[in-house]
Parts: sequence; structure tokens; C-alpha cells
Amino acid sequence: MRRQQRGASFFSTMMILMVIGIFAAVGLKLYPVFFDHYLINSTVVDLTENQSEIAKSNREIRLSLSKRFRINQVKLPSEEALKLERNEGVLTITLNYQVEVPMFFNVAALVKFDEKYEVIPR
Repeated sequence: MRRQQRGASFFSTMMILMVIGIFAAVGLKLYPVFFDHYLINSTVVDLTENQSEIAKSNREIRLSLSKRFRINQVKLPSEEALKLERNEGVLTITLNYQVEVPMFFNVAALVKFDEKYEVIPR
């Protein structure tokens, strides 16, 4: 009577490790982009909760945000990524930008962020 082998072969184990390696490489390349967005998002949310900051002019708010971004060592991809608008007493902060992350050879990932915050001063 022959004994039948059980378990994964060397080839199937290598295939599983390759798939895990590819996902890990993609995750490590995309992590800094999402972490920077998390910092930008938390900075804007913190500003929207501070009523004394909301009462300032749009220029002063933009200056305050740029100082906070500098402290957190975060940089927006462009000046147009952050828009401030006041309409009938409501401050609308729009955060809209995209980041291209080179992955492998000539393959790149495009990550888009689009956030909108509406603040009503009290």
C-alpha cells in the first residue's frame, strides 16, 4: 500500500509567497500617501472644530492651515488642492487632489482624494 503525500508542494508555497509579496510591496508603496491624507484630513477637521479659527478671513485660515501642515511635515500637491469658500455665513472647505505613485517599471497607481467640509459659525 502506497502512502499518499499531504500538504502543499514547493511550487504552490512559492506562488502563495509571491502573491503575499506583491500585496506587501503595493501596500508599502501606498501607505505614505494614505497616511499623509490622514494627517491633512485630521488637520482640517481640527480647524473646523475651532470656532475662533473659523471667524478669521479665508487668507488667515489658509495661512493657519499651511503652518499646521508644516508642523506635521505634510505638503499638499498643489495650492489648488485646498479651496475655501464662504457663502451666506457657511464656510466650505474643499480638499480635492490626486497623487500618482510609481509602482513597478512603467506601472503607476493614481490615488484620488475628494473631501468637503461645511462649517457654520456659532
